[in-house]
Amino acid sequence: MKKIILASLLVFVLRPPIAAAQSGGAYSLTRSTVDGGGQTFATGGSYQVGGTAGQPDAGPMTGGLYALNGGFWAPATSGPVDAPPANPVPSVFAARPPRPNPFRASTTFAFDLPTARSVQLDIHGLDGRIVRRLVQEAWDAGRHLAIWDGRDDRGRPVASGIYFVRLVAGEFTSTQRVVRLD
Repeated sequence: MKKIILASLLVFVLRPPIAAAQSGGAYSLTRSTVDGGGQTFATGGSYQVGGTAGQPDAGPMTGGLYALNGGFWAPATSGPVDAPPANPVPSVFAARPPRPNPFRASTTFAFDLPTARSVQLDIHGLDGRIVRRLVQEAWDAGRHLAIWDGRDDRGRPVASGIYFVRLVAGEFTSTQRVVRLD
């Protein structure tokens, strides 16, 4: 009877990461780790990056016109991403749906004004009467919020039911439905 013995020999050579740059020739940066994923290479033109899949082994390194960040080459001359202002002036009028809807304690009405306008925001009952006038004044261009606490003009909580929110801002008009729950 023959015995088969399977032997596995794994040899790892650990060396510190080496990054070398030269001018006028091809560039090569290799960095590997001893872990799962296998070794992969990324090439771009005359540049090559080697590393372990899924591991940002290279870390930030710079030199010349390029920066190596997490294993990928990117031109170092490009600046940071330009983010637009947090609240740019809207280009069109918009009335957002009330949130939350239905509501118990309060709900918020969001709307956009492209230019300064006289704004009127009323809450109407099913019979058409004004239950609460939330806003009646001039507002600047921009994104705005109005909060209704579920009370009428006298400060009393309104009954559960369906109400209509009418927003008038200059020539713009919007009517939306909101549901109040007890």
